[in-house]
Amino acid sequence: MGAYPQIADWNEDGKKDLLVGDTNGKISLFINTGTNSNPVLADSGYIKVDSVNIDVGLRAAPIVYDWNNDGKKDLIVGSESGNIKLFLNTGENNAPVFSGSSNLMLGNEPLWLWRCSPELSDFDKDGKVDLIVGEGYGKVHFFKNTGTIGNPKFEKDVLLYAEERHITVRSCSRVDITDWNEDGHDDLIIGGPNGYVHLFLNSGNVTDINDEPTVIPGDFILYQNYPNPFNPVTTIKFNIARPVEVKLEIYNAVGQLIRKTDYGYLPSGTYKYKWDGKTEMGKKVASGTYIYRMTAGSFTKVRRMLFIK
Repeated sequence: MGAYPQIADWNEDGKKDLLVGDTNGKISLFINTGTNSNPVLADSGYIKVDSVNIDVGLRAAPIVYDWNNDGKKDLIVGSESGNIKLFLNTGENNAPVFSGSSNLMLGNEPLWLWRCSPELSDFDKDGKVDLIVGEGYGKVHFFKNTGTIGNPKFEKDVLLYAEERHITVRSCSRVDITDWNEDGHDDLIIGGPNGYVHLFLNSGNVTDINDEPTVIPGDFILYQNYPNPFNPVTTIKFNIARPVEVKLEIYNAVGQLIRKTDYGYLPSGTYKYKWDGKTEMGKKVASGTYIYRMTAGSFTKVRRMLFIK
């Protein structure tokens, strides 16, 4: 179902090692016991946090980077759930130890892109690392670092464009960044679901990035709620492509309608609904799986979420 490889000198012995995120949300470590010109990889098990295997749900997409500029490598991990997890290294650079995790934030809310695959690069050449993210719908997002080298912050999500159209590989874009033609600009190499690898050459600089919002005409989207699982509140985000009558319904596991919001006609745009885990009558629901459905004209989409106590 998919593997997400990342090369890094994990134990600082001068030889490249291999990390692999897997479909089940875990990250395997393979230490190079050979040489750089002839690597021999030894399975060193899963990478752990607080002595437990890191598990981000589904489709772990790891990158290794010194996030807080303390001289020690950290882990940034994308996943199907849409959140990007940050694991800070509390050990040594040659023997990483991770204690807890946090979400990367976009302003005051968790940065969220379904089936996200992050990459890092100083894309605008201002001396600070930026975030570039592929995602489940095949597009590529640019997040400019408005913080510092040791404390990156992101305030705005901008789609990357090529020839006046947003970059897309249909679905599940995975991004690598390199100066392919050695002209001093970062280029994009993007894998997609059909087996092709796409090369996008950068002909300019950051001023050429089309500063458009992430709402794309023609897309009706119901996103996975976040956080998930949740308690006490979760956010349901949805995209409306054109003015249409919209309603959002929440059902319990046996199909009983417990919460409903009729929005009437909504203009195109992106909307968020916060559910507090209560029924229409204000009663707190029990732990378990719940189903939410968006209906927008003839478009209907259903997703599941998990409430825990």
